[in-house]
Amino acid sequence: MNDDKKLEAFKIRDTQKPMVVKPGASRSEDNESEPAPQNTSLGFERLEGILDANDAISVSTRLTEVIKTLEDLSNRVSTNKDKLAAKKAIVAIERTVDLLEYLFKTKSELEKQLNSEGQIS
Repeated sequence: MNDDKKLEAFKIRDTQKPMVVKPGASRSEDNESEPAPQNTSLGFERLEGILDANDAISVSTRLTEVIKTLEDLSNRVSTNKDKLAAKKAIVAIERTVDLLEYLFKTKSELEKQLNSEGQIS
């Protein structure tokens, strides 16, 4: 539950810098007539690709396999430095799993809202 609160507070605008217009370029009618780019991204192309091309179960399964591999590695290595690095990687992947689950949940909720609005109008 606590992780959900942290993720809900995340705002993309906090990570995106404002767009800067080249000096001398004006916002004239010439610029407005240009078509908008087809691929609109919020700066997270790889995550967006994962969300579009996969489902939550397959992504979670693959990341769980990576975690198991890292746990095996952590048990096999002899130095504390390697064990610590493996544990840090496991924590990072677990956070990634939580984030992706939250994003898949958000995506499904948005699709439901879109479908319900489409049926009403």
